[in-house]
Amino acid sequence: MLRVLTFFMVAFSCCSALMVGPALSPVRASSPVVSGAAVPRSRTPELKRSAEERDFLELEGTVVEALRGAEFRVQLDDIDQAVMCRISGKIRKFRIKVLVGDRVTCEISPYDLSKGRITFRKR
Repeated sequence: MLRVLTFFMVAFSCCSALMVGPALSPVRASSPVVSGAAVPRSRTPELKRSAEERDFLELEGTVVEALRGAEFRVQLDDIDQAVMCRISGKIRKFRIKVLVGDRVTCEISPYDLSKGRITFRKR
């Protein structure tokens, strides 16, 4: 039994000498995993920013036409302009259905006023 254990120890030490990289380095006694100390967070969580801070125009409108690829033509309330809008990631993630005639909130980039993103569907 002792011979088998010695053989594995020798084989393991030879293989570990060939391994390179921080992920494969042996765990030190001062690491937080071994010592049980709490790991301090390196940064504070970022808060969600409002539309003014993100440089988007946030406008409301009505869906006029549903196009392929999750694109919609939205008629804006404030101005008489139809904007091509895509669905935002959260609406896709939670599978919220957007139909023709729904009231929606759109974020429109100030650089291209003909395209936008649907961020909220009103009930």
